[in-house]
Amino acid sequence: MPTIDDLYKSTLADLGFTGSVTDQLYAYFGSLGHTGTIDDRWKAWLIDLGFDSLYEYLGDLGYTGALPDRIKASLISGDFFEVLPVLFALTYDTTTFELIGLSRGTGVLTSPHASTIYQLNDGLYHAFGVDEPVFRNARLDGGTWYVDEADDGVATAWWWTQPSLSNAQLHSNDLTDVEWSATNMTVTQDVPGLTGAANTGCKLIATSNNGRVLANAITAASDTHASKWYIEGITLTGTVELTLDNGGTWQDVTAQVTGTYPEIVIDQAALVNPQIGIRLSTSGDEVYIGNAECHLVKTKSTIRKGGPIFTTTAVPIATDAVRYYLDIANHSNTRQGIFLEYTPSASSVEGVAGNSGIYDVISPIYTRNNGFRMADGTTVITTAKVWAVGDIIKLAARWDVDVSLMSQCIDATWTSDAPYDGDFNPPITDIGLSESLPICAGIRNVSGYDLDYATAKAKIDELMA
Repeated sequence: MPTIDDLYKSTLADLGFTGSVTDQLYAYFGSLGHTGTIDDRWKAWLIDLGFDSLYEYLGDLGYTGALPDRIKASLISGDFFEVLPVLFALTYDTTTFELIGLSRGTGVLTSPHASTIYQLNDGLYHAFGVDEPVFRNARLDGGTWYVDEADDGVATAWWWTQPSLSNAQLHSNDLTDVEWSATNMTVTQDVPGLTGAANTGCKLIATSNNGRVLANAITAASDTHASKWYIEGITLTGTVELTLDNGGTWQDVTAQVTGTYPEIVIDQAALVNPQIGIRLSTSGDEVYIGNAECHLVKTKSTIRKGGPIFTTTAVPIATDAVRYYLDIANHSNTRQGIFLEYTPSASSVEGVAGNSGIYDVISPIYTRNNGFRMADGTTVITTAKVWAVGDIIKLAARWDVDVSLMSQCIDATWTSDAPYDGDFNPPITDIGLSESLPICAGIRNVSGYDLDYATAKAKIDELMA
């Protein structure tokens, strides 16, 4: 029977730490940014987790008995070293299954992309560096990312994916520039913008009814073009409207102007040379503008939820796609159960060429034609599903070569068992979207289990409840 020290040593060795148990723990806590003696590091680790003692922490995880009993049981189960934020939860081997947090086994989640900007939970936007995982509803505290003020990684933690996008509107956050023309509207760039920096947002005050600001036209052939605005209402007694065709058509977005710089998107079909703008119907009404974008040959579903793209002069500014990749070793053709929750940024009716929602969510499930598919190259399982922007949908799948079966589950409803040929070829290991089907998405709580077919169903049913 292994001792507590044996279990510590084995678990920490799997994580790459060597030496005595004390050396391993010292190095492990150091890797989390804690300093001082081993006791100092223990205490700092527990404080980060929100607990005063190890006994209390393990009790919160559901372990009972004396402290040694709690330690031993938690080490065997793999819960002991689960640390916040949940999106970076460590992975553990057990004899029954592997609880993965983000990935199966020892693989890591990566996100190759250029720098980009996303909104945090305080309403401001944060610039994420190259390859830095992009979170929405997150905060930075002492060098550690947390997902909300309560450190609740399960309830609100989302990481966002987006396609490569290009903003063709020059001087997108400076409506005082000659690129823009104001009528019956006072425009100044003297308020905090999306990042909170001073004088990076524009204040618009209507000096007469139907005050408006229009951009110069952008040369583009007839197609569906889209516009994205970040508008904060300060004084609103009338309507806020946006246009893509120089005021020929105004779209009322008043109901969406709530909170701090909400993202508002519109599109228009069969449009030549888009010319975006904003109108306030009532004299004296006031709004702040964080950014105003024009996306050529795009629908609103394809640009929704992407980070803002700021432009100045010269040429349109493009951003890299933000995607997430699981280590290929995390995929098992033999058997596996996977689970995730996601929120679509496009509704079922906002499809692109007959497709909608999120693509290549996680091996081997993807969305297409207002539903979900699971395919091994021989058999395809398709489940119809209608969703709206912001829905939280639970999605899971299981497969097992020993019984040659596979099935998927959407919001606690399983499909019938289907034949499994034993090989997803090639196994899809990215999360969020494909390069050719660009729709943004939010995904959280990705878990995978090395379980047989029946046991995987039981575990997934538990998560679906």
